[in-house]
Amino acid sequence: MDAMIEITRRIRLHEVLKTPSGRSEFEIYHIDPDRVVIKTKSDTILSIPASCFDETPKFLREKGWI
Repeated sequence: MDAMIEITRRIRLHEVLKTPSGRSEFEIYHIDPDRVVIKTKSDTILSIPASCFDETPKFLREKGWI
């Protein structure tokens, strides 16, 4: 399944999420089929391209991590 489809089903615009460590939070600032944009507590804007999400499982399988 296309990762971006699943991501857009599970997260909502302006939802605040915690980092894996739980020490910081970030906001879902923008979502579209090409990217997810997050905004950190320090107002840094990060654009994560869809290819990152779509290619991650393959990368992890090649490493033997999943």
